[in-house]
Amino acid sequence: MKFYHLDTGYCSAHDMLEGLFEMICENYCECGEGYDVYDEKDDKMKCLNCWRLSNIDKISSKEMREVIEFHGYYIEE
Repeated sequence: MKFYHLDTGYCSAHDMLEGLFEMICENYCECGEGYDVYDEKDDKMKCLNCWRLSNIDKISSKEMREVIEFHGYYIEE
């Protein structure tokens, strides 16, 4: 799998959805507002804004693809 940025033509070094998704979303929650912070009470990373868990295992491949494509990447299978 290859990822090409539509504006620059850049081919990402990532070859899996999870890797590119994590790079795009690093330190940001899917709500688009918060930063990931460590919640000592629950021993989990959470969003500072909405307090949702930051857990890539809860995100489907379809949702990852949508975020990657929203950020201007073309996915070549």
